[in-house]
Amino acid sequence: MEPEAKGLAGSQGVVGGDPGAPLPPPAAGAAAADIAAAHASQRKNQKALGAIVLSLEGSQLPLVEGLETAQEAYQALERVHHRTTAGAKIHTTRRLFEMKLRPGGNIRQHVTEMLSVFNELRLLQVNFSEELKVYILLSSLDKSYDNLCLSMESMSPQDLTLSYVTGRLSDEQERRVREGRSGAGSSTGCRGGGGQAR
Repeated sequence: MEPEAKGLAGSQGVVGGDPGAPLPPPAAGAAAADIAAAHASQRKNQKALGAIVLSLEGSQLPLVEGLETAQEAYQALERVHHRTTAGAKIHTTRRLFEMKLRPGGNIRQHVTEMLSVFNELRLLQVNFSEELKVYILLSSLDKSYDNLCLSMESMSPQDLTLSYVTGRLSDEQERRVREGRSGAGSSTGCRGGGGQAR
């Protein structure tokens, strides 16, 4: 744990509930049971807030400094986490759509990298249907794969699976290597077909 966290936790009297910390005076006419319940609630809050503070890195302490309840601290940290997650979603999605296979590039490596980014997005709870993944993958290919794309345009979405497309691309890579003309090809760009994600 960061030294700053210890200092902040100690100065706020939240570690372990600090039995020496003064409690607020009971309201006029409050029953003994109500007073005891209020004191127990305060001690529980102090313990929870202390646990939160002790779990933070020094750079995160300003996020909870001055807050009086564990709920306030949790909400403050949650807001920052959500902003960070949104930023990660945007960054990773942009990275996906910027991925393009260069002429003569290694299609297997390209497919592997794209599948990895799809998985990253899934972990961030950004989920593309398999159909849309196929269209995105085909749209990332260079012009030399245009004929291959055209050969798949008449297929139904049920048959045009990600496994099928990646298999066809792998076969095409092998064919080009055998013929010694990897990267050569037709004249127009491959676009990911029509249709909508399911």
